[in-house]
Amino acid sequence: MELALTLDGQIKESLFFFAQRNAVITEEVHRLAHCIFGGEPMSIDFHEIYIDFRTFNPNGRNAEQRFFGQHTFGRRIRKASAAINGFELYFGNSDHEIRNILVGCDAIIDDANAGTVSARIKLKFADDGYDDPVDGWVNILMFVDIVD
Repeated sequence: MELALTLDGQIKESLFFFAQRNAVITEEVHRLAHCIFGGEPMSIDFHEIYIDFRTFNPNGRNAEQRFFGQHTFGRRIRKASAAINGFELYFGNSDHEIRNILVGCDAIIDDANAGTVSARIKLKFADDGYDDPVDGWVNILMFVDIVD
């Protein structure tokens, strides 16, 4: 699915209002606002990547695990971003006290000409002893800036 951004004044005002009200504005929102307010055309494509990661055991270590998913858009891209669309984490054997939870993601452009992008999941989910098996999934939404 592709979205061509040509916005009327009311939508521009809404985006500007949103940007003013939120304390954390990402580089992508700044760039998007610049393109909209500057009048430059911009094409955005997006795709969901579902990552059902294998059961893992931290083996007593407080270590971040990494998992990857990949998609090829088939068109040349300038920039890519990723957002978490949902996730589920659970212990494989029984209920436990949760020690920590970390779920993060980012986009890696593998081949800009072919439009191949990887989603990298950074994950940490552990009990008090960091020694019980963990399972789950993460759904990522990839956004890319398409070169027309």
